[in-house]
Amino acid sequence: KIVGAHSVRITGQGAATKIWAPEMAFMIEQSAGISIDRLAVFAIGKLSAIHVRTAFGLTLRDLIVATFPNQDLQNAAIELGGFVLGANIHNNLLISTDGIRALSEVREAGLVTAAIAIDSNIFACRDAAIKFEGNVAHALETRICGNEVISAGRVGISLTGLTIPGASVRVTENNLNISGP
Repeated sequence: KIVGAHSVRITGQGAATKIWAPEMAFMIEQSAGISIDRLAVFAIGKLSAIHVRTAFGLTLRDLIVATFPNQDLQNAAIELGGFVLGANIHNNLLISTDGIRALSEVREAGLVTAAIAIDSNIFACRDAAIKFEGNVAHALETRICGNEVISAGRVGISLTGLTIPGASVRVTENNLNISGP
């Protein structure tokens, strides 16, 4: 649990560094300058593996993140909520019900992104690779580029909500393999 922290870096030695979590592996809240890289995360429970609620300067890279979904569980590899500013999520392998999504809990206010980049990830997901639905707003630039969706049952990339005037959302050079309806 990382709450109210500044300038924290958690670095492994690649896939050989494994974190097994019975529920959530990392909870990041109201923090700045957080970097998690070069490790494997396995979350077994009903919660998302990495939960972020309000972070500035977040980096998640070179990770293998896997949850173990079944019909009753709606977990995600990475779940974002609150204000997420200056985030870089890249070079990850995400295996889950949803790869990256906005917080889905009813009591949550939603997600505001600003200067967020989701690049060069590989997704193997039951439902969706990237799902920013519900109360979501984008400021500055939101960039989703060069990702490989090798499986998704319902949708590859879903961005609903609104873009604040002057902001841009760029979705380019992604390869999607969708098997759903």
